[in-house]
Amino acid sequence: MLKRFRFTNTVIAALPANPTSSRSTESEYSDTEISGLNVW
Repeated sequence: MLKRFRFTNTVIAALPANPTSSRSTESEYSDTEISGLNVW
């Protein structure tokens, strides 16, 4: 999945969970339309 994309309700709702093998418990995604808008 891309880390930067245009945020829509549908796309945000479809974001996958982190893989269970990942050391991190968070993922960060950035909006391409609004600078500084991120989802963790």
